[in-house]
Amino acid sequence: MTLPANIQTALKERNIDLAVWSTLQNSVFPGAKDESIILAVDYCKARKLDILKKPCHIVPMQVTLSGEKERGSDGKLYDKKIWRDVIMPGIYEQRITAFRTGQMAGQDEPVFGETISFKGVDAPEWCRVTVYRFINGERCAFSHTEYFSEACATTKEGKLNSMWSKRPRGQLAKCAEAGALRKAFPDELGGVITAEEVNEDQVNHQENKISPENSNIINGQSVELVTDEQIEQIKNLVEVTNSDTVGLLAAAGNAPSIEQIHKIYAERIINKLLDKLNKQQAKDDDNLGKDIPL
Repeated sequence: MTLPANIQTALKERNIDLAVWSTLQNSVFPGAKDESIILAVDYCKARKLDILKKPCHIVPMQVTLSGEKERGSDGKLYDKKIWRDVIMPGIYEQRITAFRTGQMAGQDEPVFGETISFKGVDAPEWCRVTVYRFINGERCAFSHTEYFSEACATTKEGKLNSMWSKRPRGQLAKCAEAGALRKAFPDELGGVITAEEVNEDQVNHQENKISPENSNIINGQSVELVTDEQIEQIKNLVEVTNSDTVGLLAAAGNAPSIEQIHKIYAERIINKLLDKLNKQQAKDDDNLGKDIPL
């Protein structure tokens, strides 16, 4: 197996042998770009997860480039959009995160509503999952109901994608479980959505390149990424406040890098870092005042 020099270097730095790399390429993330698999490796390392168990997914998404425009076929200017692979957690990772707290107290079997016909597929109208958590010694219930018509992923032609067509009950149950876990463990999971909940197909193609033409990605689904100015501001604040980058990325929806933080998370993180900086400066001012004789 002959690999590009940059990939060979990346594997050596991460102590990944060719056998594991072959498994990642052919079994875990078939069809994904090498660079995206490396991102997934780094993501799992930061989260202390076993990548061979596929706790995350590589999802091609259409992202909006803030401040950049392109001319459409009608001659008008629109926000420029590009296709980019994004690392997203799967339901397996959310379960691990919940169990790591030591407070996970089990969950009930999914409860399904009546069967309906939606886009040519017979599926339950809704699914409810209840998750339990020990809080102050009590077993507390957290339920979430997900509706098929709202949760299902469709292709750009408007049809259900392959997974939702083949496993409508299973996919809906995963979405309901993810919602219940977020309610039960808000600090640990926050607003992080799983790949199963995104209305876009995961990478699962035999081609080496994923593009809008050969992937079943829904139209109109776009994510605006952090701007260059925000990236610089975040990096400066992280350095000044001596903040933990791994924790920061986890708070930003488990983004694989600062450059891939969604804009909505970037604004919150900047505000938190600024608040931390102000508190540090206020503490320094108090200490300085104690040293000045009156």
